[in-house]
Amino acid sequence: MSVYTLDWIHKKEISCIAVDNIAVERLPSEIDGEFIPFHQIAIRDIGLSLGEIFTFDELAKDCAGDGAYEFLWVAPPLNIPHAVGSPLNALAIK
Repeated sequence: MSVYTLDWIHKKEISCIAVDNIAVERLPSEIDGEFIPFHQIAIRDIGLSLGEIFTFDELAKDCAGDGAYEFLWVAPPLNIPHAVGSPLNALAIK
């Protein structure tokens, strides 16, 4: 994602982003001399949760199959004291 989308993301009150790549943001950085500026602003300043390396193929097929594209997505992290990241067991509940 572009660092320049963060203002829009914040205004729309988006709480999390899940992507199918390993970085979430555009690499190389859009801002010279800055390493992962999207992460810096999203996590530190906005409190946005970022999810990487998700696969949505099965969910997309299921949604297309029954025509229902609304669901509750939950992804509780492991309780690791002092950690800043964790594997998830994400579920889409329709």
